[in-house]
Amino acid sequence: MTGILLTQNGTPIIGDVAKLMGWIMNALFNFLDGVFGIQNIGLCIILFTIIIYLLMLPLTIKQQKFSKFSAKMNPELTAIRKKYENKKDEASMMAMNEETKAVYAKYGVSPTGSCVQLLIQMPILLALYQVIMRVPAYVSGVKEVFTELKRQILERVDLSRDVSDEEMQELIDEVVISYGKEQAVSLNERCRLKKELFHALRKMDVLQELLEEPDVTEIMVNGMNGIFLEKDGTLSRWEKNFYSGERILDVIRQITGACNRAVNESQPIVDARLENGDRVHVVLPPVAVNGPIITIRRFPKEPMTMKRLLEMDSISQEEIDFLADAVRAGYSILVAGGTGSGKTTFLNALSEFIPEEERVVVIEDTAELQIQHVPNLVRLETRSAGTEDCKEISFRDLIRASLRMRPSRIIVGEVRGAEAFELLTCLNTGHDGSISTCHANSTKDTVARMETMVLMNRELPLQAIRRQIASGVDIIVYLGRLRDKSRRILEITEVTGMEGEQVELNPLFLFRETGQISGRVCGIQEKTGVMKQIEKFQRAGIIYPRENSAS
Repeated sequence: MTGILLTQNGTPIIGDVAKLMGWIMNALFNFLDGVFGIQNIGLCIILFTIIIYLLMLPLTIKQQKFSKFSAKMNPELTAIRKKYENKKDEASMMAMNEETKAVYAKYGVSPTGSCVQLLIQMPILLALYQVIMRVPAYVSGVKEVFTELKRQILERVDLSRDVSDEEMQELIDEVVISYGKEQAVSLNERCRLKKELFHALRKMDVLQELLEEPDVTEIMVNGMNGIFLEKDGTLSRWEKNFYSGERILDVIRQITGACNRAVNESQPIVDARLENGDRVHVVLPPVAVNGPIITIRRFPKEPMTMKRLLEMDSISQEEIDFLADAVRAGYSILVAGGTGSGKTTFLNALSEFIPEEERVVVIEDTAELQIQHVPNLVRLETRSAGTEDCKEISFRDLIRASLRMRPSRIIVGEVRGAEAFELLTCLNTGHDGSISTCHANSTKDTVARMETMVLMNRELPLQAIRRQIASGVDIIVYLGRLRDKSRRILEITEVTGMEGEQVELNPLFLFRETGQISGRVCGIQEKTGVMKQIEKFQRAGIIYPRENSAS
C-alpha cells in the first residue's frame, strides 16, 4: 500500500482534480474486489495510472505534434527575427507579427498551444501524485484497513490501567508488523502507518504535525471544510484534513476529557486547554452549521519577556521602565485590545515585575498564563456545569473565593461579562496591583466596555459604576495589531478620577505612525504626559519620573 495518509488534498484546483481521480480509483478498486475478488491496491494503482494516461493521450499527442512542427518552424521564425532585427518602428513590428502568425498558420498550430497543454497537464499530474500517495484518503476499502488496525490495537489495550505511550507504541508495532507481513507492505510504508496510528490513538490525529511546529500560532478546524493555520501572522489553508467528522469528535472528546470539561448538544460551546497550555475553543453542531469547530490558540514554550517585546519593537524602553515601576508600586492595570492583539502574551511579560515575595492568585476561564517567578502562586480555573453532575464554578465564584486566600494581588485572565463587577470590587477593597485584560478598541472604549459588562447582571446607577472604575483602575494599556500583522503598544493612559459625570483619562504614551518601510509599519512611542496620581510611587519609595527618563 502506498502512502498511509487519510487526508485528502485540500489545495484549490489540484484538490478538486484529485477528488475526481479518487472517485475513479475507488470505483476501480471496488470493481476488482466485487467482480474478481481481488483486493490488490498495487494492481489498482497500475490500472488507474494506465486509465489516466489514456485520458491524457490526446494532450500528449498534441504536445508531440507541436514539438515536431516546432523543429520545422524554428528556421523560418529565426529568419523573420533576423530580417527585422534592427527595425524597431511600429510598421516593421506589425509586419514581423503578421509574418510570424503566417508561419504558425502554415503548420496549423497555435503560438500558445504548448503553454495551454502544460497548464492542463500540470494539475492532472500533481493530482495523480496526491491520489497515489494518499490512497486511503480516496479508496474506502483501504481506509477500512486503517480502521480495522485501530480496532485490533484497542482490543489489546488493558483498560483497567493507564497505558503509557511506550506501551501503546509497542502494541502498534506488533499489529503493523503482522499486517505488513500478510500484505507485503514496505518498511517505509509501515513506518508511516505506525506514525498515523499513534497520532490517531494517543495524539491529535492530523493536527499533531501542526502542534509540533513551533512557528504555528493558531490552528482552525472548520469541520470537514478544511483546516486553516496562522504562521508568521499570515492565514493559510493546510493541505490535510480529517478523514471523517467522527474523528473530529474523537479529538474533541480527547481534549475536553483531559480537562474535565463536558461538551455535547446541550452544551455545545466549551473552552479547554491542551497539556502544553495551548488554549482550545470548541463549538459543536447544531450551533456550528458546517460541523465541529476547533480553534487552538498556541503559546510559546518560553513565556514572552519585556526584553523580547523591546527587540520586536512592540514597546519602548521608557514604557518598560514606567510599567515596571507601576507594577512594583501596586498600580492596578487593565490590558485592553482586540482579538489576537497579544493581551495574554503582554500580561505574561508584565507579570515579571511582580515582586517574588507576594502572594498572587490567578483566575482564568482556561488556564494559559505562564507566571513562573512567583513562588506563592495560586491558579484557579472556572468549570462548566454538567461534568459528572458537578455545578458550574464561574469567574464570579472564583473572584469571591480568592478574597479569602489573602492575596497580595489578583490577576484575572480576561474579563468578559458580569464578573467585571467582582473585579472592580476587588480593586476597591485594598488589592492594589491587580491586573486583568478585556476586549476594547481604545483606552476610552475600555471604560465603556467595563460599564457595559457590569450592567449585564447588575442594575446599578451608571455614575456608581463609573466611580468604581475611576477608583479601582489606575492604568489602561491598549494593544493593537497593525496592518503589517505586528503587535504594538498603542496607548498607555492613566485613570485619574471623575470629571463631572465622566471618567477622566490622562494619556501618558501614544504610538505615532511615521511611515512604512518594506511593508513594515514604522513609528515612535511618544510620551504625551506624566502621572498625576503618584502616591503609590511615593509609598513604594520609587522616584517618578525617573531621572534618566526622556522628557
